[in-house]
Amino acid sequence: MNETDRILTLTEHRSADLEDEWVQAVPASFWEQTKANVTRVPGQAEWRVLADAYVGVARVKTDLGHLAVHISPKLDRCDTFFLADYAYGQHHQPLHRLPGEQALVDQVRNDPAACLLLWHVLAIHRFSARWLQRDQVTVTRDLHGKIKGSIQLGRYITKHVALADAATIPCRLRERTQDTPNNRILKAGLRRAALLALNLPVPGARRAVRTAVNAALPRFAQVADVSGSPRDLRGTSTTGPQRHYAEVLHATIGFLHGNFLSGELGSTGTTAFLWSMPTLFQEALRGVISESTSLRLLEDVPVATIHDAQGTQRSSSKVDPDYVVVTAKGSTLLLDAKYKNAATISSSNDLLELPGARLIRVPRSDIYQMAAYRQHDRWAKPVGALVYPISLHAGETLPAPHQVRGFGAPIYIYFVDVGPNARANLPRFLEHTVTLAEGSADVERALESAPTRLG
Repeated sequence: MNETDRILTLTEHRSADLEDEWVQAVPASFWEQTKANVTRVPGQAEWRVLADAYVGVARVKTDLGHLAVHISPKLDRCDTFFLADYAYGQHHQPLHRLPGEQALVDQVRNDPAACLLLWHVLAIHRFSARWLQRDQVTVTRDLHGKIKGSIQLGRYITKHVALADAATIPCRLRERTQDTPNNRILKAGLRRAALLALNLPVPGARRAVRTAVNAALPRFAQVADVSGSPRDLRGTSTTGPQRHYAEVLHATIGFLHGNFLSGELGSTGTTAFLWSMPTLFQEALRGVISESTSLRLLEDVPVATIHDAQGTQRSSSKVDPDYVVVTAKGSTLLLDAKYKNAATISSSNDLLELPGARLIRVPRSDIYQMAAYRQHDRWAKPVGALVYPISLHAGETLPAPHQVRGFGAPIYIYFVDVGPNARANLPRFLEHTVTLAEGSADVERALESAPTRLG
């Protein structure tokens, strides 16, 4: 950063001010791609910039310098890397890509998280699909009975003529091949990603990285394997006809040196590392549940149909809770993930008291939605529950589920920790999930939660 660089710090769904000259200098496409709303009240000199669903860092070149936008989650101390580890390899891709191949974040994490490994593997895969090509390299070959290129005279006399093998002639020549130093380093980056994936704590994330590496490696079938040693690096080039390798090659070299992220601005003008938080939370929760040996996710989606007076079907719509969970006993649990800061102190009519001097705010629409899901004919007596994120402090225990009564069987509200201690609290979350799904007769006593009514 230099004196003309500008950092705009935002929190998801909270606005901040930005001078008019900077707004005018930044391309409109940048605000569109980052899902940032830029508005100004008549009579005011400053613009209001509001971040929507994306969290992370985006940076763009302008005539006034570099503008870096840092967007933090609305949930305090939310560990997005924890969520990303479980989200990758699920149904949807929560990592949003802007033009450019490099990742830029405000805090480098040393752990080889799946999202960072996948970012790099996918960058190499995309590059190879477009740019990987044969190039001229200088090699030494032992030719038999013919000459091509230039003869290595000294070697020919000492190694061949002296041994009565005058028909074998060592020649130095140029040939076209994919086995170039640049391509060798890119392949080494893929191999390193596959190796580091073995250390990922989430089996689903390990599978996702391996799948991405296996999809990219066939493009490098004619490229030799190297370790990425200093000797290997000396042969690389990013000048002349190899200049298009510059960005991905520098990122790969840094990756081989243990730097999983880069803080340098890419040559394309925009770099970003942005997550769609609603998708990230939903897919991370799917990953957590799918890794449980006691629970199984169903993927089929039922529909609700509209019929006319004669009973003819006219239209239909999906009845699609986020997760349909089945236990080994055959019990069904319908879950909806709600990426909302429910655990907060606020004045509202929709409040439920939560142990630990917290309040939770649950919109009535969330309850009504789950009540409707639970009535579908596909599921026989399912349990319905809403899952909200919460960031627990050190020493705090994951709250037991609460009940909302008045819609037949209780609808449950419970939490999953996404803060610094998220991994330690996962077993308790899964215990709550299994207990709810089994729907045992003494579920209320097991949950130790008093019933609460809305409004």
